[in-house]
Amino acid sequence: AGTAPAAIELQWGKLPRGLPDFRGRYHLMDWMHGRPVYKSQIEPHCYIFWSPQTEDWIVDLDLHHENPGVSLAFSEDSQAPHPGAVRMAWFVYQPQYEAFRPYPRMEFRAVKEEQPKEDKKEPDPNRPNPGPVASWTIPELKRWCANVGLDIDDCLDKETLVKLVALHLNEDSGETDAGTSEEVPPVGEDEDPHSESQNQLPPLDAELCSRAKTNGSYTHPPRLDERFLKFGNRIEPFLGCEEMVVPWLRKFADHSRVYGVYTQGKFRYCLVWGGTRWSRSSTV
Repeated sequence: AGTAPAAIELQWGKLPRGLPDFRGRYHLMDWMHGRPVYKSQIEPHCYIFWSPQTEDWIVDLDLHHENPGVSLAFSEDSQAPHPGAVRMAWFVYQPQYEAFRPYPRMEFRAVKEEQPKEDKKEPDPNRPNPGPVASWTIPELKRWCANVGLDIDDCLDKETLVKLVALHLNEDSGETDAGTSEEVPPVGEDEDPHSESQNQLPPLDAELCSRAKTNGSYTHPPRLDERFLKFGNRIEPFLGCEEMVVPWLRKFADHSRVYGVYTQGKFRYCLVWGGTRWSRSSTV
């Protein structure tokens, strides 16, 4: 067995309605598969453990559930030696949607039993500048991703790069809907710093539809219309945010089809398979 903190803690805002409360402090209780197992301090007891079958960290009421699809939460950070070292997003089950959503701000932190205070973060030696991620240039973003071994093949523009880096640094991307930085007012004395407003989630407003590729005789994008069936047009069974589109395509898409991405019912762009990766296309 390796080394791991004796206790970790999740201090967080509101949980999704209908989900058991798994916040609070967890204590190291055992080791399984060479990774630590943690048990929550309060009832109902929850467990955090590593599943070698799926290579995920799992939070669940049952220690023997090793399927993230039936858990309370999971993270795909297979490199983290313990939950306090997880740097990829945790996905939390949403009973109202019957689906998982990413919570980039969710974080288990190691605590000392004698003095349970948050440790100060060490400066990141790979960080190109101390400013917000949105202020980094594209070369700086790419260099940081290369230094930490992050795959950016699916990042098609600066906005996607910024969101990816901010997610792994557990920071706000620093971008508003207009794509500019916005100063956030300080939290008031009567305001809970872990309130729901501090845990903004990407909206589940992305939809996918697809049609068969043609030899160029038909260049219109797929339609988000169940009545339109030309060229095998269909609406795909996808529910998620825009950042989840390419990972979904990797697992379920047909390379011979053209996929249209819609947000809030409006067409955004098409994605086509280019032989090695999914790429945006203005002509289909």
